Amino acid sequence: MRRCVGSEVSTSVLVMEKWDMSKVAKLTFSSRKLCGGRLTRCNDGNSTYIEQLEKEITQFHGAETAHIANSGCVGNLAAYSTIPLARDVIVYDELIHASIHDGLKNSVARSQHSFRHNDVDSFSEVLLLVLKSEPQILNGTRLLIASIESVYSMDGDICPLQELIDTAKEILPAQNTVFIIDEAYGTGILGPKGSGLLCELGLEKEVAIRIYTFPKALGSVGAAILVNYTVKMMLMNNARALMFTGVPSFPMLASIRAAYTLLKRGQTIEARDEVPAIVAQIVPVWTHTGHSLCLTFHVNQAGFSGHPVIYPIVPKGQERVRLIFQPSRTDEEVESFADCICAWVKMLEIGEENDRGRLPTTTQQAYAQMKAEKNASPQ
Repeated sequence: MRRCVGSEVSTSVLVMEKWDMSKVAKLTFSSRKLCGGRLTRCNDGNSTYIEQLEKEITQFHGAETAHIANSGCVGNLAAYSTIPLARDVIVYDELIHASIHDGLKNSVARSQHSFRHNDVDSFSEVLLLVLKSEPQILNGTRLLIASIESVYSMDGDICPLQELIDTAKEILPAQNTVFIIDEAYGTGILGPKGSGLLCELGLEKEVAIRIYTFPKALGSVGAAILVNYTVKMMLMNNARALMFTGVPSFPMLASIRAAYTLLKRGQTIEARDEVPAIVAQIVPVWTHTGHSLCLTFHVNQAGFSGHPVIYPIVPKGQERVRLIFQPSRTDEEVESFADCICAWVKMLEIGEENDRGRLPTTTQQAYAQMKAEKNASPQ
């Protein structure tokens, strides 16, 4: 078995899927009769069980209500294609997730503007630009919607949320900014018992819409959109991504409930605290164009597990190997992995222009193995 110091091989930071959750889930499965069919929520697909689970999630994160979706992608599509109205304006961090961009493509908002990643000054400049060009934003008759993430999935850096909120309050006198935050990589890692960045900062009342996803630290599936009751009804009755999708299956709901049971009991705190002492659980290793595959071959040959992040997942020229650190990894293993990368850099001699095209020995071996396997396969 390869040593998963971290990479795309697994985004489950707390490794919950390896825990024995049968006892935790036993109660949830005993309530199977409470579940409805797999129709949509508005078409006889609702159930007492899903409503109970949404209430538990709401209470854990300190929100008004929640709506469970089949995935974070579906949640983002639903939110951005439905909540912004025709004369609203959207501003967004340039490194927001691809699923948010997909939602923005279906938005009817009057205009959309990006600001530099995690740059409060750039955010301020964009807001001032909007105020000059959009009088209805200035007088407060329309909304300015700000799209951000708590922990950005590619680079692992944390959003300066408090500063962004303070800036919006200072610049928009009508206080008509609505923040939408994706807590995909903050869920289970940040905040009290893993409740996320908002709860860690005590800003639950400052952000109108939050999206928590469960395949990451929770090792489950699906997502929850946390909003007020008015917005929830708006989503249920107008969001095509939800209207034309069946409700999550019972095993999916049970796994979510089991994960939240562990969070509420504090049983994940020890695992979270054992994540290696780095800036965040996600650490990117940037490479020259085309070298991410070479680095992947190298770390795999060394017994680790690595996967490249290349176009179209990221823009051309921004290739990297993304690492996700898990609590089962020791400091010695992390240091060994760092030594492995340093050995690759030395072998490739990245800093010398004349050696940019030279492949490391491990990469040559990997290509030779791939060629041999191809030749050996039946035609």
